[in-house]
Amino acid sequence: MKKKCHNSPFMGIIFVCIFSLVFLIPAASATGGEQINATLIRHVISENITGQSHDFLFSGDHILWMDTGLYLYSIGDNSTRLIATDTAAEGQWIYWHTLSDKYIVWHQYPGTLHLYNLSSGEERTIPDTATKGAEKTYSRSNEEETARWMPSVQGDRVAWLQGFSSATYGDSDIFLLNLTTNEMVAVNESLSAKGGLAMNGDRIAWYSHSEKRDGTKTSIYLHDLAMGGETVVSSDPGLQTQTTLSEKYIAWSVSPDPVRYPPPLSQIHIYTIAGGTTQAIPTTTMNQYDPIIAGDYVVYTECTPYEKTAVKLTCDSKIFDLMTGTIGEFPRSRDDRNANSDYEYERKIRGFSNGQFLIEEILKGKRVFGLYRIDNLRQAAQPTALTGEPVGPAGNVTITGSPAPALPLTQPAPGFSTMPIVVAIVISMILQWGKNERDVNDRRS
Repeated sequence: MKKKCHNSPFMGIIFVCIFSLVFLIPAASATGGEQINATLIRHVISENITGQSHDFLFSGDHILWMDTGLYLYSIGDNSTRLIATDTAAEGQWIYWHTLSDKYIVWHQYPGTLHLYNLSSGEERTIPDTATKGAEKTYSRSNEEETARWMPSVQGDRVAWLQGFSSATYGDSDIFLLNLTTNEMVAVNESLSAKGGLAMNGDRIAWYSHSEKRDGTKTSIYLHDLAMGGETVVSSDPGLQTQTTLSEKYIAWSVSPDPVRYPPPLSQIHIYTIAGGTTQAIPTTTMNQYDPIIAGDYVVYTECTPYEKTAVKLTCDSKIFDLMTGTIGEFPRSRDDRNANSDYEYERKIRGFSNGQFLIEEILKGKRVFGLYRIDNLRQAAQPTALTGEPVGPAGNVTITGSPAPALPLTQPAPGFSTMPIVVAIVISMILQWGKNERDVNDRRS
């Protein structure tokens, strides 16, 4: 005698769950992670942030940027001060500025470095006439000169590139100044075309061009100041630039073949110092630029490929999780874009310090900035010390645009984080259905 097939309500649930699972799996691989969920800590409002402001840096309690001069914003009292004036008409323009918790250092053309003490407000030229080791000069065509550019500051030490002139394709040595002892030491005296100088703790990273110096091939180097050793981090083909350095990682952007048209997509590579291994952020159909290391995450900008007919490039900030390989992105909630730039974006992460992210938004055509906490990152990347409610501007600051609202709080996008839940539901339904079927069979027998 044939047994009848009984239609259990659990069978329908199982089919629904399995059907949903089939569609959620592709969604997980497509999104690669969660949407960025950011909460506003405080506004950053300054009348000196204009549509032409660029090269924002964020460290400790200060934000630095370039406009008609070098401007410094103090988070503590919401004030802005002019640090240096850019006198390009007189051939004294400012370039290559850098910021730490204690100092600002910038290059003033043609080859002078200036240091500003954040606590005392004192400014001086470095190195000065009393600096030990500052006597080295460089010759070209019977002319002698010593130019210094591309500084990087960390603690009480400043590193820079030094040569005849920054216009000579970056041919330079690397020198380091101890601000406490006022002594200079040579880090690397192989006079070659260098760039991308970055310092963190006892390490210095940079890229160096090949002997051809044709702008198609560079290698990444890492120097250990404590041990004195030097490592070739990457000598892969292509142009490797935009080096950034943290205590644990080096990140940079790779253009595999910069002379080919259309150029292949650029990609961010990350080197783990302790393990000596390199990984790359997965590519899509977009170029990857401007890495910023934030703990065990890398913030980067993803832009549409260059096209001759394109008026502007569309760009978005993304966050790559070095531990899980997932990618976070902002939800697309508005059509506001930056009308004053060659790059269009809704939101851009401009910097990271002490667990806080400096984020720019375009609201009604205006640039607005705020310090944010990104909630769906692991605790290691969260702020070490947060202010309470968002703080308004001080009395001596003029508001030039609407205050930035908190970014939309979004639920995690369907991705790897939801998969265990779906799988658990399916398994639970299957087990429950099996138990009910056994109970029915037991009662019949």
